[in-house]
Amino acid sequence: MRTYKKVGFVGLGVMGIGMASNLLNARYELVVYDIDPQRISMLPKREQIISVSKSSEIFALTDTVILMLPNSPHVSGAIFGEGGLMEGAVPENAFIIDMSSISPVVTREIGEKLSAAGVRFLDAPVSGGQAGAQNGALTIMVGGPEELFHDAMPLFEAMGKKIIRCGGCGAGQVVKVVNQLMSAVNLISMSEGFILGTKAGVDPEIMMNVISGGSGRCWAVENRMPVILDGNFKPGFTIDLHKKDVGLAMEMAAGMNIPLYVTSLVNDLFKTAQAQGKGKLDNSAIITVIAVSLTLVTNTFVAYAIARNMDKRFFRFLYYFFTTPGAGHIQSLILAAVLLMLGFQTIIVGLQADVIAANRKILEDVQKRMRELSSEQGPAPRKTTTRTGKSAPKKAAPKSRGKTKDGTPRS
Repeated sequence: MRTYKKVGFVGLGVMGIGMASNLLNARYELVVYDIDPQRISMLPKREQIISVSKSSEIFALTDTVILMLPNSPHVSGAIFGEGGLMEGAVPENAFIIDMSSISPVVTREIGEKLSAAGVRFLDAPVSGGQAGAQNGALTIMVGGPEELFHDAMPLFEAMGKKIIRCGGCGAGQVVKVVNQLMSAVNLISMSEGFILGTKAGVDPEIMMNVISGGSGRCWAVENRMPVILDGNFKPGFTIDLHKKDVGLAMEMAAGMNIPLYVTSLVNDLFKTAQAQGKGKLDNSAIITVIAVSLTLVTNTFVAYAIARNMDKRFFRFLYYFFTTPGAGHIQSLILAAVLLMLGFQTIIVGLQADVIAANRKILEDVQKRMRELSSEQGPAPRKTTTRTGKSAPKKAAPKSRGKTKDGTPRS
């Protein structure tokens, strides 16, 4: 088993922050890089941290690097791209541990390239969510040679509780994809079940307590249902990330001609959530999409609006009001009603202002046209008036008296 003093760490996202913090707490020095330098300030024990401006600088300070990045392109770029790890001088015993959740196919391609370059490599995706990362209680699924697995064990033990070698390169990613597929299906089934029970008039908190001790117990019930009941979909493990993992399962299955019937439906629900602009919310917000599907069956446009806007107080009140026996948050309703009235009045004032502006423009155009017509016709004839103010009558033209026989006019 190898001993480490200084370790590189790339990627300080929701999971990476907790994992890096636990390495620092285990007294490792970290050489850290993140595209957002401000994330580094969130780490404890700053005296044990060396920050760099790009990944290629890390191998100059240590021979071991951990990656915790969102997706396959990010991992490939961090290793082989511009400013990546392989751009700088690579030490003789270089060791890269990718703890991201990415495509097993891409992982094997990366492993082959690194092996050809003499760099040792393990894929070691994790499960356990943000809480597991913060508490050092992750499950770590490792793929790669057994010798390297044992060499990396001290690092894994600082971040996780259950550490299992799943097989050769890419095996860890395969198990992670399967785990995420099952996690997504459980999340959807839990959401449907709780909507059904709540609609039938049962308190969702009572259902949660009962199911937590029954055969329906699962990670989603214990960890996501409290988030749903609280109505707080602040990002933890987001819908975007879970959709990415489900997409990896779909790609892997398509490559092996294996149909995934239920997973296909789950994938569509995640796509719908993204289309509704909920991709950055916690994955528990998927329940609002399911609520939309159920309420559309009853032909209620209002219910659709409620489900689409569960992250807003007013709509959250309406959801609980209609789906629970009289429950609701009356203060949220009052505040939302006041804000809606103010908003409506603002709209009315704006419409009135537009109408006034349009009328004024029309009047100005009419006046301008009248002035143009007046200038074309010339000045109007002047009228003469008498002392009484009445117009003087026009004088009649003198009548001709005719002519005499010799042609001279008559007098």
